[in-house]
Amino acid sequence: METCSLSEFMKAIDPWLTKDYIRKACLDDHGHFRLTFTDGVINTYDIDDCTKSQLKSVLIELKLKGVPIEE
Repeated sequence: METCSLSEFMKAIDPWLTKDYIRKACLDDHGHFRLTFTDGVINTYDIDDCTKSQLKSVLIELKLKGVPIEE
């Protein structure tokens, strides 16, 4: 698991969004952001500078960009 700020997370995933590399995104039971990629790799992020509500907003933003969201 990687710990990062929300801005670091958004910068890190930006290239993956343009290439349809993310298969799905979700928040796990611990409130960590989990991304599953098309090659089967799963990355988990502990975003340490925002609320759960802000993380849910990121999920909505990703959904609008075409990333499937797991509820």
